[in-house]
Amino acid sequence: MVKEILFVIVLLSITLQGVAAQAKPKTWTDELGESFSSVFDNFNYEYFINKRNLTSDNYDEKRAALIKEANEDYFTFDVPELTEKEQRANDIIQDLREQVVQGDHSPLLLPYYEGKKQISESNLHQAIRKMPKGAHLRLHQIAAYPLDFIINVTYKDDAYYNIKENRLSTFSNKAAAKPGFHKCNFLRKNWKFGGTFDSFLRSKILITEDELKSQEHSEIWKSFRAKFYTLEHLFREPENIRAGLLEICKRALKDGVYIVEFRRSLRGNITQKLENYQYVQREMKKIDPAFEIALIVSSTRDSKAKAKHQLDVYNQVRKTYPFVIGFDFIGTKDALPSIYSFKDLILDAMNQDDDDEQTENDFNLFFHAGETTDRYNEELYDAILLGVKRIGHGFGTLLHPRLIDKVIEEDIGIEICPISNLVLGYILDMRWHPIRTLMNKGVSVTISSDDPTLFGYDNLSLDFTYGIIAWQLDLKDLKQLALNSIKQSSIHEDLKTKVYAKFYKEWENFIDSLNVSC
Repeated sequence: MVKEILFVIVLLSITLQGVAAQAKPKTWTDELGESFSSVFDNFNYEYFINKRNLTSDNYDEKRAALIKEANEDYFTFDVPELTEKEQRANDIIQDLREQVVQGDHSPLLLPYYEGKKQISESNLHQAIRKMPKGAHLRLHQIAAYPLDFIINVTYKDDAYYNIKENRLSTFSNKAAAKPGFHKCNFLRKNWKFGGTFDSFLRSKILITEDELKSQEHSEIWKSFRAKFYTLEHLFREPENIRAGLLEICKRALKDGVYIVEFRRSLRGNITQKLENYQYVQREMKKIDPAFEIALIVSSTRDSKAKAKHQLDVYNQVRKTYPFVIGFDFIGTKDALPSIYSFKDLILDAMNQDDDDEQTENDFNLFFHAGETTDRYNEELYDAILLGVKRIGHGFGTLLHPRLIDKVIEEDIGIEICPISNLVLGYILDMRWHPIRTLMNKGVSVTISSDDPTLFGYDNLSLDFTYGIIAWQLDLKDLKQLALNSIKQSSIHEDLKTKVYAKFYKEWENFIDSLNVSC
């Protein structure tokens, strides 16, 4: 309508100019009329009714320009194009994907364990297991010990189980065992409740299909939290901890991961616990000199006293243990006190150092934030304001477009955990995961598994495979996700040099193996 009015005004002006010219000598208004006449002579009415000036001849050109402009923010926009052999490998990956989805994405719409079985047994998953993945940035230690390894630990003579409390633990002897606890081997030998004791234990450690039926994350979390309680005391002895950490790292390396950042609270004999990580790091260096581990000290948000203690511990140990790289809050975001309620504790901890004191590690925050679908949840504001280095999960940023701009501006990493988000009920259809928008906006996203043991797997490859199927990731996307993880890792920059070198070497091997085998 505005365009038509503008045209009428121009036409009327020209008409008035013509009438005036017959009545009186040329004046400045005559000159103005002539100017209007000149405009009219060159006036393109089609442009005013269609500002894009589309024709059948220029449509494809303008369409290509619009697509290019729209894609300039995509997180791989400035990454070099795939080489010829990378493109061949990409075609193979896409063909393998089509074999899985078969046109209707069926594995993604099945109940979790049924769909996971199909995906994990696919040729696509077997191919992705060989892909280098860089760093694993979000991994809760208690929920990362492989399930088969946990079952093997329960065969040890000091392993006990409390059926009523659903809790595993270790005791030096029967006399030291707390009431209600019985040796796992005794229960195993005398089990009369159907199936085997081992299968029973697996059902108590894994989150089950029955526990997922509600599809409501607040309900699922009730069962999910209890799993940590089941496992925690089985891994309190140095022998079990070291063996467990070493097993996680060995499997990670086999899966193409070269940096593992664990999350764990530090209580009891803290020096001994830190020595466990040092031991594992030394052992892994013997296997691969480029491999690195790191620890992010974590606290739940159910108690200010607990939070203060873990902040104090973090501040104390980061000065002498370089692999202790940051602090995090853990726990469901919609049912616990907000980050804002802990702001004074955090600010005090950030300002503990004397101005002239030199510390090897900066004070770094890696907040669990934005794992929510609640539009009124404000924890992302506090995470960003407090200077967080990375945000765990972080898909809630989609509800706050201006915060996405802040995340990009401050180069804050977002640790996306696809399977965790699906199992815990935040994403009911993986194809519509917010990561797709975040990638389109240029956010530095990474892929992690979060709590894989509780979800029935033990490698990062499965999360990548889900991403390929659900989000149609290509090889360029996969490479960028891996590089993002190395970049976003907080190990020292000089240590990353070896990791980058290893990654590029293994990437070439991966591409060659795809092209040869398929």
